[in-house]
Amino acid sequence: MLVEVLTFLAEKFETVATIRLTLNTPFEGRHDALKVASARAQMLGRISAEHIQIIPNLSPSSRGDFTVEAIWKRCPQSLGALREALHHERAAHEARRMSAGSVKDRLARLGARIKRLLSGSPEDIH
Repeated sequence: MLVEVLTFLAEKFETVATIRLTLNTPFEGRHDALKVASARAQMLGRISAEHIQIIPNLSPSSRGDFTVEAIWKRCPQSLGALREALHHERAAHEARRMSAGSVKDRLARLGARIKRLLSGSPEDIH
């Protein structure tokens, strides 16, 4: 979503030269907090953001979380990187969507087979 929003802003508001980004949404599974923060920092690097920082949150309610900050500046290189990242993220999203659909279909078929097995149906359950 972030790449979509940034691309929208960059394309629709050409007078915006700089966008400051702060990613600090808490999430479940705090044991993965640094991994998520690192992935966010890498994504920001792919869109040519600058001054990327991973900052630990020290407040008692947010311990274990990290804030990732960066600055994106408009220039031909950063616009190109942003468009490339958007293309990549859309393709990855479509692949995940297609995979989820195929998993859903397989689970539905497996569920039907289990129902037949439990009901004692003489149909072939292979």
